[in-house]
Amino acid sequence: MTPTQITPEANFLLISKASDFAKGALADVKDRQGRPAYLHSEAVAGMLTDPLDIVVGYLHDVLEDTQITLAKLFSEFGSDVVHPVFLLTRPIGMPWNVYTRRIMMQVIDPFDSKHHFRAARVKIADMTHNLSRMDIHMAEHSRNGDMYRESIDAMKKFLLQENEK
Repeated sequence: MTPTQITPEANFLLISKASDFAKGALADVKDRQGRPAYLHSEAVAGMLTDPLDIVVGYLHDVLEDTQITLAKLFSEFGSDVVHPVFLLTRPIGMPWNVYTRRIMMQVIDPFDSKHHFRAARVKIADMTHNLSRMDIHMAEHSRNGDMYRESIDAMKKFLLQENEK
């Protein structure tokens, strides 16, 4: 059973667990501006509405920015959380366009495609928050700003397909 199929209390407990887990895992991690990395995860989660999206929002940077393993995350949260978090973890050296295409890969198995749609929703929130943290001039004229805006547009188009399934 997924969190969206269980009680609001169970959703709250799972979201609280993810929040606490991310806060502990990211406790010593700072972002490029020197702020606690957890604040970014909190902001991303706050932009989402589905309970499982919120959980993934809290955890989206944990594999990439800490020593937490996939196995540990799986033991704590299961595959409905780990699969989208894994998709959101950009391997070192993977080009941006390959990374974003991986998130939006079309898959045949409908049980698998839900993870790609979830990852895309969280990635849109992630990039939106990253754009909001950029200096205004930098966001308008930077390569990263352009990449984020193009990727957000592509992922929004990808998410339209979710309604067709």
